[in-house]
Parts: sequence; C-alpha cells; structure tokens
Amino acid sequence: MKQKLKIGLLVNSNYVSAWEYVMLERIRESSYAQIDLIIENNAEAPKHSLLQKIKIHFKHLLFLMFSMIENKLVKVSHDAFVKKSIDKLCNDATIIKVVPEQTKFIDRICSEDIEKIKRYNIDVFIRLGFRILKGDILKIAKSGVWSYHHGDNDVNRGRPPGMWEFLEKWDTTGMILQILTEDLDDGKILYKSHSATNTKSWKKIRTVITGKVFLYYQESLKNYTC
Repeated sequence: MKQKLKIGLLVNSNYVSAWEYVMLERIRESSYAQIDLIIENNAEAPKHSLLQKIKIHFKHLLFLMFSMIENKLVKVSHDAFVKKSIDKLCNDATIIKVVPEQTKFIDRICSEDIEKIKRYNIDVFIRLGFRILKGDILKIAKSGVWSYHHGDNDVNRGRPPGMWEFLEKWDTTGMILQILTEDLDDGKILYKSHSATNTKSWKKIRTVITGKVFLYYQESLKNYTC
C-alpha cells in the first residue's frame, strides 16, 4: 500500500475560507494524504493611525463601496468566503507558530524555524496564508509549496479575483494551481482551468472560481507519490 502524502499548511490563523475548508476536509477524508503540520503566521498586523488608514484605503474606496453593495444585494447559495475553524479537521497535526522576517510585500521564515519544520519531512505544503513567500520554505518539502491563484497566468495576474474579467466582460475566467518559486507568478503549473464569466455579478464570479478548487488539489495530490 502506498504511503500517505504528508501535508503541511501555511496559514494566518486557525480560520480559513469555506472553500479552503472543503478542500482540507477532502484531504483529511482521503486515502492518499494526511495533514501533519500547520505553520501559523504569528506576525502582528501593522498599526496605523486613523489618517494613515484613510490614506491606505482611499484609493480603494470605490471598489470597497461596490463590494459592500454587491454583498448586500447579490445572494449565493453557498458563501465561499465565510470563515470556518480548522481545529476539528487538524486536531492531530502539530502547530508551529512563526514570526517571519518581513519586507514590504515578502515573508521569509527564519532559519531557526526552518530547522524545526525540516524535522517533519513534509511532502507538500499548501499555502493558505502569508504574503509572498521567499527563502528555504519553498525548498524543504519534497514537492514544494502549492498555491492557488485566480486568473490565467498567460493573460492576467493580480487582485482582486475576477474583477477585471467582470469589468471587461471577458468570456472566461481562469485559475491555476502552481508550485511556488522565487520568481513571482512563474511557478510550475500543476492545474489550469477556465469557467464562463458571469458578467452580471462579481460576487458570483468569485464563488464560481473557488467552487471547484478542492478538485484541483485532489487530482494533483493523487498524481503525486512520496
């Protein structure tokens, strides 16, 4: 019998979005993988004055207002972004809390924590938190750090998910699962998919592009061996 893949999670807390929860639930119930380790980002959020907060969010004001209005007016059967605790799913996993070395956009896990993480011989890390990851964390798992990204990387990159597709009424919206490298948005593509763009609702686009992500992880993990 083939040995189960040892999965590590990279998270910001013990709460994840509903679509991420479903993906982890599928892994836990599978015969081919198990969640052994959780790396939790314990960095403190930067503190800003009221004036600084206004400056930071001012350029996004129209987008924030649009998002709030859509959330009130548009209803979906399942909210892919409601937060759920993973405590029950991962109660057998070891938790290591780290405070990464941070620059403006990048998180780098320090060498002392890397040595602790190495002891668990993880096969695949799944990134559900942190910012842009650099350094040895990308190398210590046998099959690297896997990360889901909205958008077809041959066409568009960047946040917010599905917004350009919605505004410009593209026919399709892309999404990829990739193994991260030091080169931003240039990792090895494991899975790429497209779905028809709902040009009437940005909220529904986001729901669709996260609705089957667990299948990308499921199929890709099945194809990997220890």
